[in-house]
Amino acid sequence: MRNAEFGIVNLPKAVSVFSGAEPEVWSECGVDWDGAPVDPPVRYQFSLYDEAFCFRTSRECAAVLHPEAVAGKFQEELWKYEVAEFFLSHPSNGSYLEVNLAPNGAWWSCLFSAPRVPMHEEAKPLSQVKVEANYTDDRWETSWSVPLDVLKKTVVGFGEGWGLNATFIVDFPQQRFLTACPLGSGEPDFHRPEAFLPLHFVSDG
Repeated sequence: MRNAEFGIVNLPKAVSVFSGAEPEVWSECGVDWDGAPVDPPVRYQFSLYDEAFCFRTSRECAAVLHPEAVAGKFQEELWKYEVAEFFLSHPSNGSYLEVNLAPNGAWWSCLFSAPRVPMHEEAKPLSQVKVEANYTDDRWETSWSVPLDVLKKTVVGFGEGWGLNATFIVDFPQQRFLTACPLGSGEPDFHRPEAFLPLHFVSDG
């Protein structure tokens, strides 16, 4: 008997039921921080599959990478170029995990105790992370996954009701900022965990 697969969706958006070996339901970010259309949009999905938490994202155009970005390598400051990100926040104490994923599969993560306040002096990579990337001159698709037990040790209590958001920085050097959850006004700022929408697990039964 195989394990049940789950999709993770931000409420109150439409809920899709994922089934099969990998979910095929995607969400899109197609407007920037100021509400201007972004073409092509960025696609993304979150899932729990085979006892791992996965973030998958793609875009049908070229991307400009951090010059030191190497597939599978832990690399700081990916946000200075083009990057996909997700934020996973505790429902009550203000702490959160940030993960950055470059279009070619370079990645970075950090735990924060409050907005822009790291828990540790130096960001420490999560263990057993798996990255897959298909990066070409005219499109990219990449995924980042971590075993669920490792994630639960990192963000103690992870589960239903935690906040979740996907964000993107695209079109370097202009750098346009996209967010799945409305985060308010002012200058682009993804570090607003109080605005993240609660995640909800959806099983195919």
